[in-house]
Amino acid sequence: MGAAPEGLDLDALAPWLATHVDGASDAPLTASLIAGGRSNLTYHVSDDTHDWVVRRPPLGHVVATAHDMAREYRVMSALQGTEVPVPVTRAICEDPAVIGAPFYVMDRVDGRVVRSTTELATFDPADARAVSFGLVDVLARLHAIDFAAVGLSEFGRPEGFLARN
Repeated sequence: MGAAPEGLDLDALAPWLATHVDGASDAPLTASLIAGGRSNLTYHVSDDTHDWVVRRPPLGHVVATAHDMAREYRVMSALQGTEVPVPVTRAICEDPAVIGAPFYVMDRVDGRVVRSTTELATFDPADARAVSFGLVDVLARLHAIDFAAVGLSEFGRPEGFLARN
């Protein structure tokens, strides 16, 4: 296997994927860090046949509630099949013994990752307008979701949210 980016043990991940992710085998993996995130670490992982994204908490001390992999996985999984575009979630591992932290696996989605205002400035005006309106449309669709209908009725504490914050 190739050199793994810090925080991702490919030798441990490969057999776990083969056991928990449909279509995965114990083929050698390659990985790269998808840089630019502000919180959890995000990796592109491939076996030369499949492309996945693996998310895990940052290295070092973390606040469990701020880096809850199960929470991210649960919300994205609940949104599958709705009008909100989310990647297909494949599996979650809450056992930190596998790669050193809990993590989950989802499909990789092709697209443009914008990490800075400099990269944002490369959009021509029509594309910038389309992206801006697309963002608003997705946020509207997200807010239109009946959270109980998608299985998130026990998620969080919606009563008194504004008062607490």
